[in-house]
Amino acid sequence: MNKKVAAIVDQLGETRDTLKELRLVDQELATQLKGKGEGAYLGKHYLATVYCQERTTVDWEAIARALVDSIPPRLLRKHTSVTPIVACNVTERKDL
Repeated sequence: MNKKVAAIVDQLGETRDTLKELRLVDQELATQLKGKGEGAYLGKHYLATVYCQERTTVDWEAIARALVDSIPPRLLRKHTSVTPIVACNVTERKDL
């Protein structure tokens, strides 16, 4: 692998590590604010709003699993799509 590509890989990995750390900080700070209860909280530069609500979620995968044998294959094919994707996974090297 050439040095330029290796540098890109390392920069991407370091960026993802930093984002992971920032997400943890974000979650901790949000937890602290949520602990204060519902309301609007003013900072010097930002406004945070804590609110409660209900969310209804339908588990469509469970419904599909329950009904899969009764759905005609033609209907499944009609409503099934295939989309090509390009993914990039980064993992820390353990051999160093």
